[in-house]
Amino acid sequence: MRDLDEAHYPTRFASKVWGVTNSTGKLYVNKYLNLTSKDRKAHVSGATTLLTGRRVLQGAIGAEIATRFRTGGGPACQAATAFTDYPDPDESQKYPDRNPAELFPEQFTALIAYPSGRGTVVWVDEYPLSQIFFPRGAAGIELDRRQEGAWVLMLDFIVKHVTKEL
Repeated sequence: MRDLDEAHYPTRFASKVWGVTNSTGKLYVNKYLNLTSKDRKAHVSGATTLLTGRRVLQGAIGAEIATRFRTGGGPACQAATAFTDYPDPDESQKYPDRNPAELFPEQFTALIAYPSGRGTVVWVDEYPLSQIFFPRGAAGIELDRRQEGAWVLMLDFIVKHVTKEL
């Protein structure tokens, strides 16, 4: 697999990996993905946008959440950044060996995604299901102080699929 931070992948390729139409892929690129200076967004008509592997992975996770749980692509892609870009500070302390966009070695990796766009990455073997579905703390409380439900997505198969395509 190539470096996740090198821009090699056109929107059409990413859309195919994500399992969405090219027009939906363009929507993800233009509105939902967290493009960085490493991604090369087309600024004129006819030019090709090139995405980094990290953005292709974020889009794949976001598309899976949006499709599977019938939610919007924006919050789904935002939640995906908990895996692809910056782990939760609590996660960094608890799992110092996991870098962004990496699976936990020898365990299953899951993303707990919330409708607000927040996300938390957990090591499935040791994380209690009650905490996933009824989280304590800021991750599970909406701004109006209501408890927020969660979607749980196993990342191992998605990451392996995207890695194979890249």
